[in-house]
Amino acid sequence: MHLIGSVGSEVYLAYPKGPIHTHHILIVPIAHIPSTLHLNESGSKEVEMYLDDLSSFLLKQKKGYVGMVVVERNMPPRRNRRYDDGNEQDSVVHTHLQVIPLYSTKQHSSLSSYVSSFSSLTSQDTFQFHKLNQERNQLVEEVVNGSDFFVQFRFLPLSPSDEDEVSFVFDFNSSSSSAVLTPYYPREVCCRLMGVEERSNWKVCTLDQSQEEDLTTKFRDEFQPFDHTLKQQEEQEEEEEKES
Repeated sequence: MHLIGSVGSEVYLAYPKGPIHTHHILIVPIAHIPSTLHLNESGSKEVEMYLDDLSSFLLKQKKGYVGMVVVERNMPPRRNRRYDDGNEQDSVVHTHLQVIPLYSTKQHSSLSSYVSSFSSLTSQDTFQFHKLNQERNQLVEEVVNGSDFFVQFRFLPLSPSDEDEVSFVFDFNSSSSSAVLTPYYPREVCCRLMGVEERSNWKVCTLDQSQEEDLTTKFRDEFQPFDHTLKQQEEQEEEEEKES
């Protein structure tokens, strides 16, 4: 509970264990679902509202952020739980979105340069990511054809007027690559893009509980002016006062 930064109706914000940097945030559905494709309309809308909130928040931080990448990683289940009767059970995934702000570096001074490097890196690693066609608003569902097993990278500008959103999807069911995309690959590629390969393993980045509490409290306080849930609560209280 000490890692939670904001709670909405369908999803909440939280800090991950072992963040890549200070503003690495998770968006987590309250319901246990295998992918965000299972969110209802209001849940999907709330995810986008939180992304808008975070964009506004990050713009005010003056950290040199040029955008953010939103990563959803849904791996095929592994039979990794064996019981006394010899039966095995597939592991169950509670999906979440990793929101990782991208800062300006010598190699990357814009979001588009990160996108270009991502395409090069994943091609070198022989992973076949499908670039969504933004001109016709292509959806993830169209690429994965009903599957929950995919990895998506959404590169988002902090301001809609800056650059266009670019999304890439890896579909486990249709991939013909001989390389194995591990659960750790999405974080690894993000760290490689930002030049912090040493932070690829989350266990290297873990903090003690007091540090996690301080980090979460600081974020919660700074994020309040941008948090749509607090604005909605204030509006509701005002309406109730008018009616009473």
